[in-house]
Amino acid sequence: MSINRQEVVKTLGIAAASAGFSGIGSATQNSSVQVNSIYGSEESPLSEGDIIDTQQQTKANSEASSSITVKPDDSYGRIVGFVYGIDESGRATFYVAKEPEEEAVEPQDQSESAVSKAKKFESELKKANRLFTETSVVSPSGIDPEWNHVTNGYTPYDRRPYGKLVESVDVYELDEDTTTNRFAMRQNANIYPGQAEWDNGYHWWYAEPEHKWDQGVLDYNPVDRAPRDDKTGGVDKKSVAISAGGPEISWQFSQPDVARYDESNSQVAKWHWNAMTDPLSYGDNQHALFKTGSTAETRDNPSDGDTLLGWGTMAKFTSRDRVDADVDEFGAGGRLEYDD
Repeated sequence: MSINRQEVVKTLGIAAASAGFSGIGSATQNSSVQVNSIYGSEESPLSEGDIIDTQQQTKANSEASSSITVKPDDSYGRIVGFVYGIDESGRATFYVAKEPEEEAVEPQDQSESAVSKAKKFESELKKANRLFTETSVVSPSGIDPEWNHVTNGYTPYDRRPYGKLVESVDVYELDEDTTTNRFAMRQNANIYPGQAEWDNGYHWWYAEPEHKWDQGVLDYNPVDRAPRDDKTGGVDKKSVAISAGGPEISWQFSQPDVARYDESNSQVAKWHWNAMTDPLSYGDNQHALFKTGSTAETRDNPSDGDTLLGWGTMAKFTSRDRVDADVDEFGAGGRLEYDD
């Protein structure tokens, strides 16, 4: 059974199927999925304990268990909903619903609220009885079978009038009988400026995806990342890949006519896309999708409670009023912990 891609994209509030929202488009071939959720409100947002308890309850009711616990970042907004599913192979999926904190942010129609969208996602997940996966959306042969898909998740975040950030992540572990543990992260950052969504003159200024391999006590050595290096100008469907000394994860990468700065170092993989390199420009008023990936390895064996990795995406938006510009910066992200 597969789920209709257009319907799920519509359900999640994505403007078009071509947005490349990671995880949308197909379902896994496993035959059962256990789903649980918890919802709060702007006045009573979810705590980290609420989110952890929901995952533990799902694992207890599932035929299989996951060794990963998700801890979403509650910066730049309140977490008002969390959906968690696990299939019989132990692979998990999650959905984080966030609402803005600031009173100045324009209110959304109730049917378009973060909780409403999360409940639609939960309903579709239960009806499909499959976990959504990125694999066949990117490329049917884009992920070598030695990479085990550990978890994937989505965080859509609307902040009208500025724009929307839709972040999705996929985490893999390399199945090898060695003394080295190897992991990979694929991340999609969808940037929707207010001009593209609501025709209001707000453009996106910059976007910063980051894979934080330096969190926790594990001594990671980043191995590979894509895209690499600085680049100014458009890129159209370039094939890129990451590996950890063998098996690859590959995808097609594009970028609009903006500047990319590779700010990665020996501990993190980080990119900065800037749409305001021209002093007379107002940023970009179109949707942008940035697909990134990285791998890392460690000889450490994780213990209960150890952070495996963290991630995040920051986005900045601005109005076209150059005299008194209205600027807003916000983000999404989280971390994964080992749960023995």
